[in-house]
Amino acid sequence: MGKRAAQAIPNLIQMLGDDAQITGGVYCERDNVQGRHSGGGNEPTTPGKVAAEALASIGVQSVDPLIAVVRNPNPIVRINATFALGIINDPRTIEPVIAGSRDPDARVREIAAWGMGLKRDKNVVEPLIGLLSDGESRVREKAAWSLGLQGDSRAVEPLTNSLRDQDPKVREQSAWSLGLKGNSKAVEPLINALSDSESRVREKAAWSLGLKGDERAVEALMNALKDGNAPVRSQAAWALGLKGDHRAMEALNAAMKDASNGVRKNATWALGMILMRDGKAAEKAADLDIDVKKLKDHDKNNDHEKDNDDDSDREEGSNGQRVPINVDVNVPMPIPIPMPMPKFDVSPRINIDTKIDLQTKTIVKQKEKN
Repeated sequence: MGKRAAQAIPNLIQMLGDDAQITGGVYCERDNVQGRHSGGGNEPTTPGKVAAEALASIGVQSVDPLIAVVRNPNPIVRINATFALGIINDPRTIEPVIAGSRDPDARVREIAAWGMGLKRDKNVVEPLIGLLSDGESRVREKAAWSLGLQGDSRAVEPLTNSLRDQDPKVREQSAWSLGLKGNSKAVEPLINALSDSESRVREKAAWSLGLKGDERAVEALMNALKDGNAPVRSQAAWALGLKGDHRAMEALNAAMKDASNGVRKNATWALGMILMRDGKAAEKAADLDIDVKKLKDHDKNNDHEKDNDDDSDREEGSNGQRVPINVDVNVPMPIPIPMPMPKFDVSPRINIDTKIDLQTKTIVKQKEKN
């Protein structure tokens, strides 16, 4: 952004402590052209949060002014300043965000934990590990998420310990993070997590085990195909497909008759994967009377079926932070099939040039499409 944006920084800094609740879009009018910024829809926000998002969008020019207020006596200022510093990609932001992890206010520590996950700097790993023992569960949850993004082997043992955390959201996030980085030492704890009382923990554990090249998980994942929760069964079928072990064929064959469309689709896909990867699979398929030629047709038919899986208890993501317009945040995701992760509400960017005839421009675009 240019000089005009930089000129707004002092006023935006002054707004960081404004915690008044506002709801709805922000309307603006300039040169008889009206526009609506739909950053949060009807989601409540505050002028301080909006200012923090604007400062993060401005970028490196905001860093020094933000650092100057990040230790402000007002915790609202510290929260919003830490949020902006967490997003801005600049080496000067590392230390202030780490310092936020020691703040007496849990809300600041939570934002700092989240912001450290976006930093490509190994110095954030130890502070994040320390936050896994924080007294506030929401801080521990964000720390677990961030450690998954950091992908540092030092975090494996602390994350496996967090699979026993009293808060299910912390356990769920730890299981997810171990899928991104966890080594062979994480396999047994993740297998144990398949018996967790919370279905979303079991689901993430099944997903993570699918990414591990370890045969110990095969039998446990086969048992998970009988879980009472459809998303857990579906994820277990997917994981077994990645394992490619012919021992799972009988269990997957049974899962193709599951009441859940999602489970049936993943079981069909998994059987196809095993048949491609395991030399003993064809013989096993014959023993089980599996019609290999019909697997693809079965999968295509499933695509047109209505899925009645009951996953209404799922949340939109455990993060709860919005990345503002125009901010490029690189978040690594697992391959080949990503699982849900803390979700960013990224608002679209709309540029309006007041010198352009909007009606004419729309007509031209329509003609180009045709």
